[in-house]
Amino acid sequence: MTVQVSPDTDPAQLRTELTAAVMVPRSWVISRSPGRLSPDVRAVIDNSAVVALAADDRLAVGGTVRDDPAVLIRSRAIGTKGLIVSLTNRRDEPEEVTVATGALGLVGQIRAIDAWTEREYTSHDGQLGGIVGAGDTLLLQIV
Repeated sequence: MTVQVSPDTDPAQLRTELTAAVMVPRSWVISRSPGRLSPDVRAVIDNSAVVALAADDRLAVGGTVRDDPAVLIRSRAIGTKGLIVSLTNRRDEPEEVTVATGALGLVGQIRAIDAWTEREYTSHDGQLGGIVGAGDTLLLQIV
């Protein structure tokens, strides 16, 4: 997958595009020299946690949990027994995006780390997720 980036690329849209590639999985090819990109865009591309997920040897394709005009939620097996979940807000303003842990085949209290921010999320009342910026995506790795 070739990712077209420029100095004015929106970091949220770039996170969403790269997360989609991680969930399929597809390799990334960045079409611009990193030195010419803004620090915010370079930080997205250079995120070591996301790069490690993209390089996962298990080539399982993610499955769609929810797909509607407002939200896209996908899950994908990684490693020998890991799971990642993407929560994409397709709206034009920040919104809470959650997924039922049961829809992921998970029970009990679930902890996850967002690969983009390193922020920890914990399930509440059988729901996992949080506030997601406009056009942005959380990439949660279940821990």
